[in-house]
Amino acid sequence: MSSSPSQLGLKADVRRLLESPTRDRASRKLARTLAGSLESLAAGGDAEASTLLGALSLEILGDGRAAMRWFSQAAQEADREAIRSLGFMYATGVAVRPDPVRAYELFSQAADLGDPVAKFNLASQNIREEGQHFGLARTVSLLEDASAAGIVEAEARLGDLLAAAEFLDDALRWYIRAAEHGHFGAMGVLATAYRDGALGVVDPVLSLRWFLGMLSVGRGDGMSSALDLARGLNDDQIREAAVMAGAESFGEAIISTVR
Repeated sequence: MSSSPSQLGLKADVRRLLESPTRDRASRKLARTLAGSLESLAAGGDAEASTLLGALSLEILGDGRAAMRWFSQAAQEADREAIRSLGFMYATGVAVRPDPVRAYELFSQAADLGDPVAKFNLASQNIREEGQHFGLARTVSLLEDASAAGIVEAEARLGDLLAAAEFLDDALRWYIRAAEHGHFGAMGVLATAYRDGALGVVDPVLSLRWFLGMLSVGRGDGMSSALDLARGLNDDQIREAAVMAGAESFGEAIISTVR
């Protein structure tokens, strides 16, 4: 169903609200106002409007039953986002008894329709359930598709999966990609792996680079390890690591501390 410019603007406003981390009284009031405008579209068979109503109900208004109703309505029109959202509700037990089998079916259906989040969810469920649904190759393929759609967590999950399967070069590549996209957990894996050789490469400069990367995103977890590592490096190596991390000031601070 095509939408008029005003309808497109309404839907864009809803998506912006859903993407906002704020969940205060003002956002709930706005959500109710937008929901009222969407309901006439949903009544006319607009599946996207139904899906957005489900998301507003679930994520902001806290009405799981309404979310289930709206998502189910949109799912009847093969809306992949609604189908995946229903899968999430069954997977987590929101407003419904938890049902991992039903969640798997819904994630599979949405993934077949090309939904990248559903592909990530499907792969993640298969990993949690120890590969009982399909093998490594399909799990990797699903996560690669999710990564291509910009889901950074899929890159880190690929690193974990391939490291466990002892494909260390591939695991390293995915951890680097995730870390470069700001994934804190992947930064920590790389920092310790380059220090200890867990992924087949020992490089104290790169190790320090990722400990400093952790600091640059506001996490101090690696400070003690960074200082210990820096004591075995010369000043030029510390500065090299800091430049790679985009954290030159941290490098100078560490030099002053360890010297």
